[in-house]
Amino acid sequence: MIKPALGFVLLFVSIFNTTCTIAQERVWTLAKHLELAGQVKVEKMTKSKGESYRFILRDPGFTSSKIILITKDSSSIALNACYVSLHDYYGGRSGVLNRTDKVLSTDEWRDIEDKLSKLDFWHYSSIPTSSYDSSTQTSSYDSLTQTGVIYGGTVWVTVHLDGSYWMLEGARDGVVRKFEECSPDSGDYRELCLSMWRISGLFMGFYKDIKR
Repeated sequence: MIKPALGFVLLFVSIFNTTCTIAQERVWTLAKHLELAGQVKVEKMTKSKGESYRFILRDPGFTSSKIILITKDSSSIALNACYVSLHDYYGGRSGVLNRTDKVLSTDEWRDIEDKLSKLDFWHYSSIPTSSYDSSTQTSSYDSLTQTGVIYGGTVWVTVHLDGSYWMLEGARDGVVRKFEECSPDSGDYRELCLSMWRISGLFMGFYKDIKR
């Protein structure tokens, strides 16, 4: 009677260890989303000329995201966008859907520039930010979701409160700015995010007809 019981215990331990190993390999981080999207952390964008702006819309559990990157250099203005699902990825399916690569028109870029100007992106300081110093290569990136998140002033009554996180990143001349808001209220911040989202062509749901 002892040997069958021992065999059962050993089998259970083996299955448990295997399950734990698989679970530990599932990384639910922004870095994993960017990896699947084929994009790098914004700090690394400071090494290239020009300027870059990225909008990341993620769910509260960090299981899915929409990632929209606009890069402007002396020759072109490129947009790279996709939908990332870690559930699909860890389920053995493609974790990246609706990938879009396009060159922005002059009018599309002018619209983004106008929204950046309205927000005063490079001096925007109404919420905590994450900074990066290219000379020392130091950053508070990893703590951003803990220290840089704010909730809209009318968070408990806004009709668009869905728990999503809206992150904006920018890199220019060795300087990085980052912001993240939870279900942002109508305003310049959300207007810029929506403009980037709309230009990307990714599905917008009930945000489709919302301008700011």
